[in-house]
Amino acid sequence: MDSIQALTSLLGLDIGKVNTRAALFGISGNKFRYQGGAIAPTSLGYGSQIGTGVIEAVRDLQQKTGRSLLKPTGRPYLLEKDIGFGVDQVALVTSAGPWMRAALLGLTAKGSLAVGTALLESLPMSMVGAFGLAELRDESGIIERLIQLQPDMLVLTGGEDNGAEKPLGRWVEIARLVCKLVPATGRPDVLFAGNPKFHETVRRRLEPITRLSVLPNLQPIAGERDLVPTQAFLDQMILRHWGDQLPGWMGLDKSPRNLTATKGFAVGRMVRYLSRAHQREGQIARTNGVLAVDLGGGSIVASGGLNGRSGEVVLPGWGDPGEVQSDHYLRSVHQWTAAPVSTQTVQQYLSNHALQPSLVPETLIELAISQAHARVQLQQLLGKLDVNMPWFPYDPERGLVGHIEPIIASGGILTQAPTPGQAMLMLLDGLQPWGVTTMVLDPYHILPLLGLIGDLDPILSVQVLGSDVFDNLGSVVVAVSDVKEGEPLLTVGVKTETGEQYSLDISQGTLQRLVIPPSITVVLDLDPKPHTDVGFGGKGLRGRLKVISGRLGVVIDARGRPLKLAVDNEARVAQLRRWLWSLGG
Repeated sequence: MDSIQALTSLLGLDIGKVNTRAALFGISGNKFRYQGGAIAPTSLGYGSQIGTGVIEAVRDLQQKTGRSLLKPTGRPYLLEKDIGFGVDQVALVTSAGPWMRAALLGLTAKGSLAVGTALLESLPMSMVGAFGLAELRDESGIIERLIQLQPDMLVLTGGEDNGAEKPLGRWVEIARLVCKLVPATGRPDVLFAGNPKFHETVRRRLEPITRLSVLPNLQPIAGERDLVPTQAFLDQMILRHWGDQLPGWMGLDKSPRNLTATKGFAVGRMVRYLSRAHQREGQIARTNGVLAVDLGGGSIVASGGLNGRSGEVVLPGWGDPGEVQSDHYLRSVHQWTAAPVSTQTVQQYLSNHALQPSLVPETLIELAISQAHARVQLQQLLGKLDVNMPWFPYDPERGLVGHIEPIIASGGILTQAPTPGQAMLMLLDGLQPWGVTTMVLDPYHILPLLGLIGDLDPILSVQVLGSDVFDNLGSVVVAVSDVKEGEPLLTVGVKTETGEQYSLDISQGTLQRLVIPPSITVVLDLDPKPHTDVGFGGKGLRGRLKVISGRLGVVIDARGRPLKLAVDNEARVAQLRRWLWSLGG
């Protein structure tokens, strides 16, 4: 049966740490579309039931759309029975729960420990310790340390297929002793994702004393990772863990109709689909990557895909408390703050916000600090992607150097920015892309839900993506050169479908906006100077592009890479404000 006929309506729920969103999808004009959304505060904390926020969001959505989504009843709503009345399917993504604590047991820093770290940091899990071959010299010390750490889970990995049996055997015995020494109520689960030849031994030694999960080898061949099966398993384990921790969760994931995932995993699933090779129209055919970033209150997510590979990173929304309060972190946020404030003011605001993630900036200074923090979060996410996914084209010293298009962004600090120029500038400063790309906002925060919908049928997600539900901020052309500020580096020829035609010269150090109405097809002829790279494969190479203008038209970024901020505080603030005014304030 045709997928559109099989699924005509779906209720999507996104439970974040700060807000709960409900979204309705259904058939319109013979295509699957986003039909409306609603938002309510997530009900967490003492005496709260997480289902309360869900009911409020769905009730509001019901009123907005005129659709019956809650089963009529005179009793209190039962989430497993009453949510999703009148729709074919319910999909749930969440980032609201407490992170699971995991200890990683592996072999070498550049081998199994690196792969295991990439696995754990792709999910809402806190890695409380990582132990390799060096630590095996003191087995009693490791056992004592693991008991002190009190992890929810021990993750054992290492050994290519048929390799490293002896050290893996020692790790199994250490895990066994830890489990025997810990009371049953606090005993960690054990996950084994190493050499499959060891599966029988692992089961014989560990299954009698703890809950054991045996999964495919994370790195069956040196340099070749296979994280997705274990990610999918851990994702559902995390949801079950949250079910035990969050009041009122029971029922949200009990319905057999429900699709459920943590937000980061769902985003990654959608990016894996989008990252399939596709070609840009123009003189040069190339393979594009894709990047999605989400700056949420409970967690921040980056998922990238390129040439068939994909990977994601999930970090706490307000980071590790010690790191956020470190001098380096505070200086990083301070230098991006477009307001004359002290580092002490930055520290106080970040501390208050970490305690109350739902705080909304009320003054221009608070807004400037929040937007500076967003830039640093984006840099953190891509820096972590660079470490965990060596193929991802990011260089901490130069920026996002690969050809990545589109870049899809969500999170209240971006989608609710007072002006589109502020959202664009946060993305440009935080990601520092090269070449040509398109910045797209996900204003209704539905990309994770599309990742789940695509599990039913990718066509459904594609139809929603092809609608106007996403907000095209604009195409961006980045010209990189080493000439002095003020010197010419690029001539841009512009021709629009409305007949407008002109050219302009771009100088080093400038940020310019071509004011073109949204959704207009624009042909750009890029003629760089010999010392300038505009993304056509090298310095001085020219080319023609056809792009669709966004809310900001087309943006030309010739500020250089990496971006250099003035050292003097007054000059730095003036510089940041000048860039913002270039994009309309």
